[in-house]
Amino acid sequence: MKSTSKLLLAFSGILAFLLAGSLISFAPWQDEKGEERDLPVFKGFSVSIPADVYYTQDKTQRVILEGDPDDLARVVTQVEGSTLKIFTRGFSFRWNGKVKVTLSSAECQFMELSGSGKIVSEKPLNTNALDLRLSGSGSFIIQQLNAKSLSGRISGSGNMTVNGGSELSEIDFSISGSGDVNAENFLAKQGSVKISGSGNCSVNVTERLEGRISGSGNLYYRGKPMLDVVISGSGKARPI
Repeated sequence: MKSTSKLLLAFSGILAFLLAGSLISFAPWQDEKGEERDLPVFKGFSVSIPADVYYTQDKTQRVILEGDPDDLARVVTQVEGSTLKIFTRGFSFRWNGKVKVTLSSAECQFMELSGSGKIVSEKPLNTNALDLRLSGSGSFIIQQLNAKSLSGRISGSGNMTVNGGSELSEIDFSISGSGDVNAENFLAKQGSVKISGSGNCSVNVTERLEGRISGSGNLYYRGKPMLDVVISGSGKARPI
């Protein structure tokens, strides 16, 4: 009888320890409005849910999710390599409401959005190179980018707006579909733009601009760069 009681007591202690460890590693805080999740260090993120994502560069890393508790219970957050992935497992379902995600990290080199959400970076973002990828009808808004190079990929009808705080060495954009890129509010020395479909891209390039347009897309540019533009279809390349 005593041995049985000791076993039960030991098992209860182990279970309590495991549960406590799980809560610490998963949710530093949680209430009816949202939860914060503790995760390994990441240097970029990929979002595959219809969420509004707000990113801030900060030395303190945070991952905060807000929304309906049933929705948040379906959202998986995990770090693979140096990328934070936010997604759901299993079959598709109807969301009960909008999910808001607040992210901060010391460094950010990569942002990806699949679907109909949006990613907003309102404060200065300092990095050597930034890679943006958008698939679907979502949107990117980067208010102040300080970087050497920027690349952006759109597949679908989404849109990107990027404002810069310093001149970039190079930019590289690719649009497949009807997406739009607005990158005319910062300077870049060299640029490459590829448009397949009816998308539009506006840039501000000072030295050399290469454009490849297939379809009815349009390339708009500021500055007086040396042009290397090839158009197949009714698309146009014209100064703003």
